[in-house]
Amino acid sequence: MRGWVALCFVPSLLVACGPEEPSTWERASWPEPLEDGLVVEWRVQDAWGVERFTITREGAARFEANVTQGNHSVHVERDLSTADLETLRDDLVAAGCCAIGSQSIGPPEGRLRVRLPNASCDITLPVEGWDETGPKLCERALRRLHGRPRFRQ
Repeated sequence: MRGWVALCFVPSLLVACGPEEPSTWERASWPEPLEDGLVVEWRVQDAWGVERFTITREGAARFEANVTQGNHSVHVERDLSTADLETLRDDLVAAGCCAIGSQSIGPPEGRLRVRLPNASCDITLPVEGWDETGPKLCERALRRLHGRPRFRQ
C-alpha cells in the first residue's frame, strides 16, 4: 500500500510543479504591434531637436534625444516590468489619450502611437497641443517611465 501511495503522490507533484498559468495581462488581446514589434512610440520633433521613446511588448524601453544646438544626445535603455506596462496603459486610459483627436501640421509636432490591450490609437498634435490638459497627462505618463525631462519649453 505504501508503494501505491508513493506512485500516486509523485505524479501529483509533477502536475503541481508544472508551468504557471499566464497572467491576465499575458492572455489579454493585443492589437497588431507597430513596426519592429513596438507597442508604444512617442516622438517629438521641434527646433531644439528630436526625442523618441519606444517600448516593445516584452518591455524593452529605449529613450533617445538628439539636441540640435551643441550636437548633444541622450540614449537610455531599460527593461520594464509587466506592472510598468499595465500602469502605463491604465494611466493612458484614465487620461483619455485615445479619445484625443489628431491634428498633424508637420514639424514641430509630437506623435504618440499606442498598441496595448484596451488602448490602441495614434495621436499627432502640434508641439503646443501637448501642453493642453489631456495631452499633457499622456506625455507625463510616458515621462514617469523614462524619467527624462522635456527638452522643449
